[in-house]
Amino acid sequence: MTYHRHHHSLCALAFALACLITGSSALLTAQTPEKQPSAHEKMPRAEILRLVGSSKPDDRIAAAEVMASEGMDYDLFWKLMNDKDPEVRQWVIYALDNFCSEKQSDIPIEMARKMAALMEKEVTEERIRAAFDGSKDSKKAEDNDLGLLYASALCLSRLYQTTALIRTPEAYASWQEHVLRSLVFNLVSDRDHQGDAPEEYLYVLLALINDPEVLTHALQLTLENLDDLPTSRQLTALEELWGHPLLGAGKPMNLILLQELAPFWESVRDHILRNLKDKALKERTMALLTHIDTALTQARQQLGEEPAKATQP
Repeated sequence: MTYHRHHHSLCALAFALACLITGSSALLTAQTPEKQPSAHEKMPRAEILRLVGSSKPDDRIAAAEVMASEGMDYDLFWKLMNDKDPEVRQWVIYALDNFCSEKQSDIPIEMARKMAALMEKEVTEERIRAAFDGSKDSKKAEDNDLGLLYASALCLSRLYQTTALIRTPEAYASWQEHVLRSLVFNLVSDRDHQGDAPEEYLYVLLALINDPEVLTHALQLTLENLDDLPTSRQLTALEELWGHPLLGAGKPMNLILLQELAPFWESVRDHILRNLKDKALKERTMALLTHIDTALTQARQQLGEEPAKATQP
C-alpha cells in the first residue's frame, strides 16, 4: 500500500497510529519520483544511498520505509533518525515501529539503546508541556511537532515491550505514568483546541497502557466531562473504551471501566439517544448502549459494595 502524506499531517498521523496499534499488515511503502521496484524486486543499495542523501524529505522518508520493509541498514537508518527535518524524523520512527512489529526483528541491543535514548529526548515532561503550551500558538506548535511526540511514544512503547531495555514491570509502569498518562492528560485538557485528530491519539495512547494503576488514572482523565461532550465524541469514547484490550467487554479491567462510567451513565446514554440523528448509526449505537446497560446491571452489586479490581485474564 502506498501512503500519501498530507501537508497538514495531524489527521494522517492519527490514521497511521491507528493502523500501527491495531497490527495492520499494511506497511508504508516507499514512493520515489522515479522507477519503483516491483513487489518481488528489492531496491538496489545504490538507490537507497541516493534517497538517504537526497535534499527532498519525501526521498529520505522513502529510504527509511524501504529499509524497514526490505532489510535494515542500521547505520543509514540511524542517520535518518537524526534528520534535521522533524517531519522526516517522525515518519522514520513510524517505519521503525513497523519494522519491530511486522518483522519481529531483533534489533541489536546497543542499537536499540541508541534508538530509545534518541526518542526518549522527544517525550520528556518538558517537551510534552512545551508542545501543548504551543498548541495555541501556530509558531510554537510548529517548533514542537506533536506528530513527532506521538510517534516517539508509540515506538518506545513497542521497543520496551520487545527488548530488555526496561528490566522491571515497575520501571515500565513509571514510564507509562510519566509519558503516556501525561500525554492523555494534556490531550483531554486541550480537547476543545485541537479538532478531531487528538481524539484518535487519545485512544491509541490508552491502548498502549497496560499497568492497571496507570490505566485507571488515564481512564478517569478520559471520562472527565464525558457528559458535556458532543454526541459524536461520546459515541467514539464508548466504542473505543468498550473495545479496549484491558478495559473492554469481557476483559480483565472491564469492571473498573463500569465503575468509573456508572455515576453519569444515564445522562450520557439519554443524551446520545436524544441527539442520535444518523439512521445508519442507530442499530450499532443501540446495540452498544444495550450491552453497557446489561453489563452495568450485572455488576451493580460489586460496584456498590467495594472498589472494582482487575480480574485475572
